[in-house]
Amino acid sequence: VQARLHPDDIEELRKAMAQFAKGVTSYEAEFRIIRPDGEIRWCVGTAAATVDKGGRVVRVSGVTVDITERKAAQARAEYLARHDVLTGLINRHDLESRMEQALRRAIEARDLVLEYQPQVALDSGETTTVEALVRWRHPERGEIPPGQFIGLAEECGLIDAIGDVVLQKACAQFALWQRHWGERAPRLLAVNLSRAQLK
Repeated sequence: VQARLHPDDIEELRKAMAQFAKGVTSYEAEFRIIRPDGEIRWCVGTAAATVDKGGRVVRVSGVTVDITERKAAQARAEYLARHDVLTGLINRHDLESRMEQALRRAIEARDLVLEYQPQVALDSGETTTVEALVRWRHPERGEIPPGQFIGLAEECGLIDAIGDVVLQKACAQFALWQRHWGERAPRLLAVNLSRAQLK
């Protein structure tokens, strides 16, 4: 029984080999093989094609090298760079860096959402004011409270961008209430600002 190609890597290898048909005369690709005993090994394959005067491939030659130990060393180095050696926890700097990147993407995609907290007059029961509260619904971590990302936004210069998103969304919603509810709509809209925005 021979080793077989890992099913997740078949399509990528097909794409690499298809480059020969487009005139590319060499390629290099990493892939995994599954040995008869079930062990998975990483390999890198390098191939070169010989073409005739018409540009047709007449011969393909290549070599495959086992790089499992190298991949394991790389993975270990990346783990140590991102985690505390003693506790195994993610380094604060790396965590904040990834959080910053995710927050930038959320702002650009306008994935920050607003929730509205009403303020009601005790004598009449009328909703006089609504307060816009920003929320970040992270695709992996779920809802992240403002206390965990507003400080980060202030440190990395993203607070103004968040403020713009909040104001635009809140004002658009407030205008929609005015059109739909008329006199029954809240009269005031409250939006929170951070100290950094007031500088």
